[in-house]
Amino acid sequence: MIGVVQRVVLGFRRRAALDAWAAVVAGLDAHEREQLAGVRFVVADWPGREDYARGFHGGFGYFFGVQAGADGGTALPDDPCGEVRIFVGTIEPFARATLDLVIRHELAHAFGASEADCDLAGLGPAAFAEVAARC
Repeated sequence: MIGVVQRVVLGFRRRAALDAWAAVVAGLDAHEREQLAGVRFVVADWPGREDYARGFHGGFGYFFGVQAGADGGTALPDDPCGEVRIFVGTIEPFARATLDLVIRHELAHAFGASEADCDLAGLGPAAFAEVAARC
């Protein structure tokens, strides 16, 4: 059972994550925004059973669904465009820069990028370490 303070903190984090998503998506070009039109953004406090059943293996979030322009991927039965899911309880340090990086990393997966592609684009572990050092 979580306490009142933790509940308030997690509520603040959820609101901040929604604001960050809106800002990151607004910064995309029209074609990229169109490709993401059906992608849901879900903010959860912590990963749950469903997340692990989908193959989540730890971290701040994941993309689940059919990648834009990709032949592979895992289609959601009720939403073929997929979803980006992040866990605000796992994000440390919790700062706007970290949120933006998490969201951009997961959006890269939605556009078809692998983990190696994310690393090359500056959206991998080295980028997270750099952001953490600044926060």
